[in-house]
Amino acid sequence: MLLYWIISFLTLVDPASTVRQQDSLQTVSVPDSIDHHYSLGVGLFDTHDDSGESREQAKKEFQIVLKLNPHHAPAISYLGFIAMDEDSLDLADSLFKSAVRIDSTCPEARVGRANFFRRIGQWQAGYDEARNAVKLAPSSILARWELVSQLLHRAEAPVTEVEINEAIPHLKKIIELDSNARGAHLDLAESYERLKQWREAVIHYSEVLHIGQIPEDMDVWVYMVHLDVVRCLENLHEYSEALHELQLYLDELRKLQADEETIKEIEQRIHKLQNKIKK
Repeated sequence: MLLYWIISFLTLVDPASTVRQQDSLQTVSVPDSIDHHYSLGVGLFDTHDDSGESREQAKKEFQIVLKLNPHHAPAISYLGFIAMDEDSLDLADSLFKSAVRIDSTCPEARVGRANFFRRIGQWQAGYDEARNAVKLAPSSILARWELVSQLLHRAEAPVTEVEINEAIPHLKKIIELDSNARGAHLDLAESYERLKQWREAVIHYSEVLHIGQIPEDMDVWVYMVHLDVVRCLENLHEYSEALHELQLYLDELRKLQADEETIKEIEQRIHKLQNKIKK
């Protein structure tokens, strides 16, 4: 009954549109259609445009999934994420609980609950649920990202070496599952740098540079990681390598037509490094 109320409450399409959708669904196989609409919904949700249009389209895709399979826990969970975005916290809580009842190991549902707990200020419950999500779904990148985010990007308390050391294996696992996970390489590099493990930091900062900008980026920023590599190389006393990275950074600045003051500052740093190498 609760699930029926949730779906009914969230349905935005008009009756004629619903009939058209049901007619069209009869022409495709159910498994393919579920996967198709679910993937579309996730992609639209991740877009998060300022107008909210993508979120509304995502909502409709998840509703179609639930028409095909009312017990699709991941789709219910994503409707919970949308409800949270819309500040409908009671509805989000109900959706996440419904998804967990359907599938207690569903990573989307567990991550949703972890998000919900943090949203209402129950920090420890959020950590516990995030850890539980990884335990129940160890191959879920979503679950591991949630735990890493809570450990490394929390605002309610300082991030210490304890949290960093807990996060590192999860970041490594994310990279194992997706070698192009640029964010994981960046978090891992920053974590190693905080632990003063300069060599490991250089390796992962370099991976960020190797992956480079991606179409989803709102700003051009990856080139700045050259400076992170320079900093770590200087701590390793590898000044020739640091000089090379600094020159690459300068080349990028010129391509992007940076202001003269910034270019001059980097040229001065290059000159200082050159003098250090000569000595």
